[in-house]
Amino acid sequence: MPRKSSITLKVAEARQRDVGRQKACIDGLSMQQINVTTGDIVEIAGEKSIGAIVWPAYPEDQNAGLIRLDNVLRRNAGVSLGDEIKTSKADVKNGKVVTLTPFRKPVNNGPSFQNFVKRKLLGYPLIEEELILIPVLGRSRPFKVTSTLPKGIIRITEDTQIIVSDTPILITGSDLLRAFYEDTIDSGEQIQRIRKVEELAINAWPAHQTLLYDGWVLRFADGFTRRANSISPLYPSTLPLKQKLDFCRTLYTSKGLPVIFKLTSKVFPKNLDEVLAQEDYKKEAPTSVQILSSFQQFSIEPSEEISLFESLTNRWLKSFAQFQKRIKENLSSFRKILQALPFPHCFILYSQKEDVGFGLGVVQGNWLGIFNIFVHEKYRRRGIGKQLTLHLINWGEKYGATKAYLQVMEENVPALTLYNKLGFQELYYYWYRVKEIRNEKIKA
Repeated sequence: MPRKSSITLKVAEARQRDVGRQKACIDGLSMQQINVTTGDIVEIAGEKSIGAIVWPAYPEDQNAGLIRLDNVLRRNAGVSLGDEIKTSKADVKNGKVVTLTPFRKPVNNGPSFQNFVKRKLLGYPLIEEELILIPVLGRSRPFKVTSTLPKGIIRITEDTQIIVSDTPILITGSDLLRAFYEDTIDSGEQIQRIRKVEELAINAWPAHQTLLYDGWVLRFADGFTRRANSISPLYPSTLPLKQKLDFCRTLYTSKGLPVIFKLTSKVFPKNLDEVLAQEDYKKEAPTSVQILSSFQQFSIEPSEEISLFESLTNRWLKSFAQFQKRIKENLSSFRKILQALPFPHCFILYSQKEDVGFGLGVVQGNWLGIFNIFVHEKYRRRGIGKQLTLHLINWGEKYGATKAYLQVMEENVPALTLYNKLGFQELYYYWYRVKEIRNEKIKA
């Protein structure tokens, strides 16, 4: 039997449009070397051997020696981005019988469901022990390939018998399968949750100018605050990454601004942080985004020290600015941001002969955003921060808010401790990647 040809390729992230389709994108030269064409099945030899459907590489990947795999294929093969793996034409047999087992909870099983699953998997390569995603009622459900007949890499055909087990696989907290589930299945839900709060935060801190560019949100505010002068890669993209980075760099540089990306664990493309790090963008200001899922019956007593204003006042603005150098130096930009708030909002003051505690609440739908909680250092550890937060929650309830979110830098341990006691929990965290340029404007 002739020895089959193989080639070593470097693992890269799949494009968003190819995720969940069992595709391995390979350039034309590599396809020739292992004698495969579009639609053939290749064997990917990582820690485990799996099969994937060959698909042509994108133009910019030609002759780059890459194989683009999505997260599910990488986990099944036991490989990571940047790994070099052997790839060859697979020895594929038509599957006779395949048994699948769902995770977490049973499915509405029966002949019609099993036929539905077979239609979804027609032409797909499978191998025992791998994990697959099947779209069911608008959601991707995870299944394990429990057994196949014959063994090895098989292809699902019209003649394949699909058996779906009635007993699901339970996922425990320490199980590696839980990590797979959270990174693949829950990622869609997590992306939606993160995107929702990011959109709320963008609306609650309006920049002077906002530009939508191929799924990225570009914001400008004369250099005042990173969040109002940064790029949020919230949505899937279609343009090449290099083209987008060049565009953003040119645009921000033309305005005399540093190029700042605001990143979470769910950005588009997924490898953006890695690329920016390689291009010497510095990581700054890791920040925890915390949510309060429901308002408890907090005990809030009327206080003569607390004042609430539903529009910006000179008193609040000037008192706050005297304790914040960056705001004092950019007072006009700060005022412009606050005056542009399009939703119900409340400025809060805590006063003891002088104004020493501050905060801002913004209501959008049933969400309350809490910002700028600050207490003068001489008055800290007296429960003032807690009072400011609770009074803003009480105000937000009157406008229909039932849950809250806030952002706190990870180095601010006292604030993190306070919010934890109030019931806030971290939903995700974000950080900035910053490219320094000459003659940049003030940032904070």
